[in-house]
Amino acid sequence: MIVKRGLAILIFGILIFEITGCAHHIQIQKDFVAEAQLLPELNMTSPVSIVVKAHDLTGEVEFCNALMAKCWVNYSDLADYAVQSMVDIFNRNHVRVMDGAEKKLTVSIARASCDEEVNGIKFNMDIDVTAGEEPTRTFSGYQRSWSAHGFNFSVTAAVLNAVIEMFEDKEIKHYLEGRQ
Repeated sequence: MIVKRGLAILIFGILIFEITGCAHHIQIQKDFVAEAQLLPELNMTSPVSIVVKAHDLTGEVEFCNALMAKCWVNYSDLADYAVQSMVDIFNRNHVRVMDGAEKKLTVSIARASCDEEVNGIKFNMDIDVTAGEEPTRTFSGYQRSWSAHGFNFSVTAAVLNAVIEMFEDKEIKHYLEGRQ
């Protein structure tokens, strides 16, 4: 009886430690790339340049406070990963990415946030993209996490999902695939 009670207290303590007061610094998984079946297909031959517009918030910032877990991220790391994902998608479509190309995408991280759900956290990522001289458009991606061990993956996947959403947009595709 004492052993069962001690085990119950230990398990309860571990659970409380896992969900209360924990701060998690998100590490973007730089080697995470789109799976082949998710890869947007582009019908273009002209090169493209990608320009990053820096976020107003610099350094580590708290972007999520759900399920008593505070998460911190560097917006610059998010932007770098978004650009890396875009370059990967262009390369896998045999499109050169080069500075000064006539076709230009300007990208920035507009907002990182999370929503508390019944059984986990939904990480949200909004990216702003300007295609040439067109108006800026916002694209959203999300990924759910049911464990604190999956936060890094989930935030990284949310960025990638926003990038894929951008490539699937008809106006962006028209700009990229259009002749100049």
